[in-house]
Amino acid sequence: MNSTKPHFSDSLAHFNDVLTWAQNQDVEGLRSFLLSESHIPLLSISSGGASSPLHYACLLYGTANGIGRAITPLEFASISDNAVKNSKVLILSNSGHGVDPEYTGRRAFTLNPGRSACITTPSSDNVLIPRAEKTGASAFVYDWPSFGCSGFVGSLNHIATFGLFYKAFTGDSDFASKLAFDPAPESSFVYRTRVAGGEVKPLGSYKHYIVLYGGSGEPAAIDLETKFHESGIASVQLADYRNFTHGRFIFESNNFEDTCIVFIRTPREKKFSEQAILEAKGIHKDKTTGVIPDLFPADMPVVIIDTEHDSPLASIDLLMKSQVFFSAAADSSGIEPFNPSNPKKIDKRALRQKPFPGIAKATLQNNFGLVA
Repeated sequence: MNSTKPHFSDSLAHFNDVLTWAQNQDVEGLRSFLLSESHIPLLSISSGGASSPLHYACLLYGTANGIGRAITPLEFASISDNAVKNSKVLILSNSGHGVDPEYTGRRAFTLNPGRSACITTPSSDNVLIPRAEKTGASAFVYDWPSFGCSGFVGSLNHIATFGLFYKAFTGDSDFASKLAFDPAPESSFVYRTRVAGGEVKPLGSYKHYIVLYGGSGEPAAIDLETKFHESGIASVQLADYRNFTHGRFIFESNNFEDTCIVFIRTPREKKFSEQAILEAKGIHKDKTTGVIPDLFPADMPVVIIDTEHDSPLASIDLLMKSQVFFSAAADSSGIEPFNPSNPKKIDKRALRQKPFPGIAKATLQNNFGLVA
C-alpha cells in the first residue's frame, strides 16, 4: 500500500480540531428549522454511512417534544404524500448528487418546501442546493474539514455533523473542551474477557460483533455497524440491552469462537449491563456444589466503551471512542477502511446510480388506497 495515502487511523488525531470547527459554525438557520414546530414529526433521510448523524438528530429531536425517524430514500418512498406534507423533512447528503438526493430532494421540496431542508456541501453538480433555492426549501451548506483524511469509509465528516447537531439543538458554542478527546486506545475502550484476566484473541480475528447500546449510545452503535460492513472486516448485529436479553444471546452461544460483544454505555446503562450480562448469575443452584453459576462464560470476549457524560455530549464522546475501537480492529485485521479490498470489483459508483422505478411511486396511499 502506498504509504503516502491517508489511513483511517490518521483521522483520529483530528477529532478535537473538527469539534472546534463545528462549534464555530453558524447554525442559527439549522437550529430554527429543528426547534420550530417541534410537535411535528421529523423525517431524516440519508444513505449509507451518513445515517448515524441523523439518528443522533432524531434522538435529540425527541428531547424537544417531537418524534424523529431516520430513514433511507427507499423507506421515504413508502411514506404517503400526506405524511410528507404533515412532517418536517431533513436530507443529509455530502455530495448532493445521484439518484437518492435527486429523488428525495425533488419529492420533499415539491410536496412540502416550507418544512423541508438539506444539509450538504458545495459542489458544481449538487442538485439539492439549486432545487432548494427554486422551491423555497432550506439548504444548509457546510464545507467539511478533512485535514487530508478521507476515503471510502467516512470519519471526520461524521464528527463534524454530530457537532453541528449538538450546537443547533443545545445552543452550546463551547463544547470541544468539555470532551477533551484522547485518541489513545486505552483512553477509549477496554478489551478483555468477561471475567478479567483471561486470554483474548486479536480484535481483527472475529467474524461477528454484537454491539449493545442504550439511548444515547445508539448513534455510535449504528456508526460501528456501517463501518465494519463497509470495510468488509466483520458482520455486526445491533441490539439494545433489554432486547439482547430476549434471546439474541443464542447467536453468541452458537458462534462463540468467532464473536465478540461490544458494550456501548452511558452511566444510565452501566448498572443494567453489569447485572444482566457482565456479572449475571443463573437462577438454579448447581446440584453438586450448591453454587449459582455465572450466566455467561467467563472467557466471553467483550469490548467496553464508556462515557461519563449523561447529556447530548454522551453520543459524541461514544462516537469518537467507538471509532478508536474500530480503527484498532481494522489495523488488527490488516484492512484499511479508507481503501478496503474489493476482490469481486463491484463498482459502488454504478450501484449508486441505479434508479428504483416503480418502487419510488408506490407510496402507501396510492398502492393500498389508504387515505389520511
